[in-house]
Amino acid sequence: MSTPLLKLFEAAITQAWNAIVITDADISVGCRVQFANPAFTAMTGYSLDELRGHSLRILQGPDTDPALIDELRVCLKEARLFEGIATNYRKDGSSYTVRWSISPVRDDSGLVTNFVSVQQDISDYEQAEQTNRLLARALDATSC
Repeated sequence: MSTPLLKLFEAAITQAWNAIVITDADISVGCRVQFANPAFTAMTGYSLDELRGHSLRILQGPDTDPALIDELRVCLKEARLFEGIATNYRKDGSSYTVRWSISPVRDDSGLVTNFVSVQQDISDYEQAEQTNRLLARALDATSC
């Protein structure tokens, strides 16, 4: 791959609005972080140095859906695309709702070497949706 193309890829990933994280493919230890872009570190509150070499399990907490995590593990083991919405936790302990997708990255022989995840904090959207549902119920309750 040419140097200009590599520079383009690096700039695109680093400057992307969506959070991007790349892990190794060692599922037995929870797929350790190798890279996270600034959007990911801003969203989670962890620096790349704090994340590198650690599993993203550190983002899970009491409201993280165990069934969703089980589904994620199956997709990783089968090297399939995963998409979901989950409650994660920042370094400061505050929760956020994240929409995420994870794709396997394969080498030339087809072996999965890494996983790449693209994520978006949708907490504000989820809060607005909940408010709209409550308002709709209130209007229904007051109408004849």
